[in-house]
Amino acid sequence: MSTIRYVLICCFVQLYATAVQSQKQANVWYFPDQSGLDFSSGEAVPLDDGILPWSEGCSSICDSSGQLLMYANPTTVWNRNHQIMPYGDGLLGGNSSTQGCLIVPKPSSDHIFYVFTLDEFQHDLENGLRYSLVDMCCDDGFGCVMFEQKNILILEDAGEKLAATYHSNGVDIWILSREHHSNEFHAFLITESGIQNSVVSAIGWDNDQNLVANAIGQMKISPDGSKVAMAVSNQMPNVIQLFDFDNTTGIVSNMVDLPTPTNTGSAYGVAFSPDNSKLYIQGMPPTGLDQYDISSGVASEIIDSQHHVTWNGPYGGTGLQLANNGKIYVCQPINIGVIHSPNLAGDACNFEGNAITSNSIYSLPSFIDNFQYTNTVTNCDVGLSSNAEEEITLFPNPASDQFTINIPKDFLDGEIQIRNSVGATMERMMVKGRKQIQYNLTNYSSGVYYIQVRNSSHQLSQKVIVE
Repeated sequence: MSTIRYVLICCFVQLYATAVQSQKQANVWYFPDQSGLDFSSGEAVPLDDGILPWSEGCSSICDSSGQLLMYANPTTVWNRNHQIMPYGDGLLGGNSSTQGCLIVPKPSSDHIFYVFTLDEFQHDLENGLRYSLVDMCCDDGFGCVMFEQKNILILEDAGEKLAATYHSNGVDIWILSREHHSNEFHAFLITESGIQNSVVSAIGWDNDQNLVANAIGQMKISPDGSKVAMAVSNQMPNVIQLFDFDNTTGIVSNMVDLPTPTNTGSAYGVAFSPDNSKLYIQGMPPTGLDQYDISSGVASEIIDSQHHVTWNGPYGGTGLQLANNGKIYVCQPINIGVIHSPNLAGDACNFEGNAITSNSIYSLPSFIDNFQYTNTVTNCDVGLSSNAEEEITLFPNPASDQFTINIPKDFLDGEIQIRNSVGATMERMMVKGRKQIQYNLTNYSSGVYYIQVRNSSHQLSQKVIVE
């Protein structure tokens, strides 16, 4: 074997190993109704221990080892033990929202996550697009929603469409949604510093009928971040549109109107093949499942490539979701179908309807569809504030009856945890703007305790001795 060939093979093996490792964040799915799938083996193994009740939009995320961190629907966040996180209920999404929930990691963090929520058309989309922050270092590593960073509004009148992809720099993340009573896409860039102002692209369907029930239907960004597709349901004539997406600037452009085999207004599910060459659209009967070859980038060729995927059974069918094993999973209430070879043209895509017995309803969990997540395994021993002048001061120390904590100004919207010498949480509370907090030690035995103050990006620690 030549030296060059050997080096190339070694590089390929290393890249493949890195890719597989970074895809484990999508190993575990939980979705309505009390169901799930485990992809740790490479194939979908049904789970029946979830407790996620009825909803449409939902999301799950694992760490880079494949351990479940949390799952959520538009109103609630559960930890890996299937318990509602502290402050994890009362999110202002709508349970009937198509893509009402999406979890993404904060760039350059292994313990802070955004949970985005969308309202539902039945509520007139009143609560819009919002986010809440989850800190996985809270509650002994089981996570909590940060009370002061909960239900933050970033887009009013947002429809039920929500997708994400990585910026071309491979670190920052784009969140894409649509203002429903307009034709505007809003792309929000998430960086280490937070969420930036949206990039607005006015293009495509503009809801000229001024309806609210047609807010439903999925929108997806292709795995390579170059295309956006959306289906508008409860809308006649049918609307399925394909666009270019610039993952450097956030701009949406070059619309292509796609045909459908029926005009029932039921187009709903959207998914791209893992090699970015095919687009799949699904709707309730008689719409069924359609494939489009988008590899040429030429509108007329894309339109002419439409193929109605053959299957002899009843379609059912709503949501579509690409998995980290390269297959697309198909909601067929109450079961799940599988497109086994979605990169292949026509019926060679090998669609198997009702392949998995599971209580799927409308949607499977939403993800960043290239699955190249950057969050790793949460490490709660790092992340001290970059401002070396900031520190927790507490007095007296040692203490016997009580002690007082002085809170640094950058942590006035944060959380305090008191842990014992083995790391168990003894007490937790939100700072809520208070510069000093006093603790009574009546119920504390003698020993060493650790005070941790956290905000959305940093933490400070200090030791206190109780006599």
